[in-house]
Order: sequence, then structure tokens, then C-alpha cells
Amino acid sequence: MKYLVLLFLLCSIPTLSQNSNGIVEYKVSLTKKDSSKLDNMLLKMANNLYTISNEFEFKLKFDKKSSLFLLEKKIYSDDMSAQLAKVKIGYRGRILQKHGAFYVEENSQQLVSKKYIIKKDTLIWKLTKQRKKINNFLCYKATSIKTVNVGKKTSIHNIEAWYTPEINVPFGPSFYGNLPGLILELKTKDFVYGVKKISFIKEKELLNSLNLKDYPIITESEFEDKIRSSSSFLFED
Repeated sequence: MKYLVLLFLLCSIPTLSQNSNGIVEYKVSLTKKDSSKLDNMLLKMANNLYTISNEFEFKLKFDKKSSLFLLEKKIYSDDMSAQLAKVKIGYRGRILQKHGAFYVEENSQQLVSKKYIIKKDTLIWKLTKQRKKINNFLCYKATSIKTVNVGKKTSIHNIEAWYTPEINVPFGPSFYGNLPGLILELKTKDFVYGVKKISFIKEKELLNSLNLKDYPIITESEFEDKIRSSSSFLFED
């Protein structure tokens, strides 16, 4: 019996090791708030604001050390709604997570005369014992808060993430990660990410794919200072 158990463990090791390299496909849905003045204003500009996200194809490519989160380029049925939906979910460009920090490539909207890679810190999470199954993976709940400053107003947003230690990488969609497992579901006040598909692949297939362009790296506060000091705004596809 002992030999059978040992044989089972040995056979399981290659399968577990494959979980360090893969591609996750996420769906995203926007949370509608009828009482929100901003939401009502956006709806006047884009009637399909809350349905266009069904056309979004988000992917998270990851290996043992880093991940790259991106939105696949495509033609949308309503381009105005798609652009405003991206703003609502906070997607500004490809996001690299590495060494406990996020680096976003500002490629969807150029707010200053020069392009940058913006460095953002990860959230501080509170782990809980709550658990549930997502796509046959055992997941645990983690919570955090995010402080948002708009002018003189400061608001606190609650963040809820469900991660699986069965895929032992600290990555997730958008700017969310740094948990003891891959995030399969993430909820904020504005949107919800949910996993559609997970594919485990060989490390060679991800070679040279987890990179951003060589732009100067600055912090988010430094970038905001540059926006405030800039007198022109250039929008590009």
C-alpha cells in the first residue's frame, strides 16, 4: 500500500509542475448602478455600455515568475460603448506583474507627450476560510480595500477575490494579484471578472511573450503629476 501511495505522488508531480505555465481567459461584466450620475451620463453617450463587455476577450499569460494581462484587439459592434466600457473597468493597456508590482503600458490613450510604463503597487489582502469551487478548482476568498481620490473627494472601494492554491502562482486579472494562488474570480463595485477557460502549456510556448515595450518606468503619482502639468491631450487607437 505504501508503494502505491508513493507511486501516485510521483506520477502527480509532472502534472502539478505544468500549472506554473498557462493562459487564462476571463470574461468581464459591468455593474449597473441606476443612482450613479456618472453611469447615467455614460449611458446617454453609449446605449450598449453594459452589453459590449460580452465582446471583450481578456487573457492572462503566466509562467513561474511573471504574468501579462491583455485585451485581444478586435473590431467591436459599438466602438464608443467599447471605449467607455474600458474606461469604466480601468483598462489602459497591457499589464505586466512581476516581483510583487504591476507595470501598465499606456497604449490606449496618450495623456502626455511621451509614453511611459507606470508602476503600481499591489493591494494588501485579508485571507478568509470561505471557499467554493470554480471550474472544478477549490478557491478561497480574500478581501481588500482600495482608496480612490477624485479631486477633493476620497472614497473606499471593497475588493473581493477568489483564488485557487491548486494553481500556485500569485497572479490575476487587471491590477489584482499577490495572493497564494491564481485569481479565478474578482469583484469590485464597478465590474466582475470571471474565468472562462484555463490552458496549461509548455514553458517554451510562452518564451518572450511576457514583456512590455522599453518605455521609461515611473510611479502612478509621477504620471498623474505629468497629466496635471500637460496642457494637451492626444487620443489614439
